[in-house]
Amino acid sequence: MRPIDVAPGLLLLALAAAPAARGDDRLEPPAISRSRGLLSISVEGRVASSGPLVARVRRDGATALDLTVTPDDKGAFRAALLTPRLLLPDHYVLEIGPPGGAAVVSRPFQVGDDDEVVAARARLEAWYRAAHGALRDLAVGLERRGLFHRALAAQDHALHVARFDAAFEGWSAALRAARMDLATWERRLVLPWRPEAGPALLEVVRALEARG
Repeated sequence: MRPIDVAPGLLLLALAAAPAARGDDRLEPPAISRSRGLLSISVEGRVASSGPLVARVRRDGATALDLTVTPDDKGAFRAALLTPRLLLPDHYVLEIGPPGGAAVVSRPFQVGDDDEVVAARARLEAWYRAAHGALRDLAVGLERRGLFHRALAAQDHALHVARFDAAFEGWSAALRAARMDLATWERRLVLPWRPEAGPALLEVVRALEARG
């Protein structure tokens, strides 16, 4: 199981819809770039609301990259959300609102063109399937080897316990590698497609650790 392979370079931006506005609230299209290992999402707009506000990126009910924005006396603001993580080609929403509250103003946007979105999702799907397959093989291998040595332990207990212990060390190393891949997946991506897949795979890892 390997971390997701994402090509480096600038992220392309295409607007998906006009901004949703209320009164004088306005949010310009975000400018997205990547330089020196940092992703930058530049936001600019105007709001009539008072009180603390944050800029954030949302997708499927989850948010990330919260950044405090401070409008001037006319309600105008400008800020840049920075992260070393990756925002893959897909559909997102940029929004401004109070911390933990509903958005005051938002704008849907798309990273990459439609073909790049399809390709990015296909790569993620392939990685999810590979991760699931690796964990399935680990589960099957543990059960088969354990049953084999347990069946023969009656003949030579010390020999087969030692052989199982030696095999188990290699199995445990492979499981640790799988966990590290999942941790890399979590660290590298911002709001990935099908975000429930990562936690579900991690639950399988924990179940295998307990079973081992």
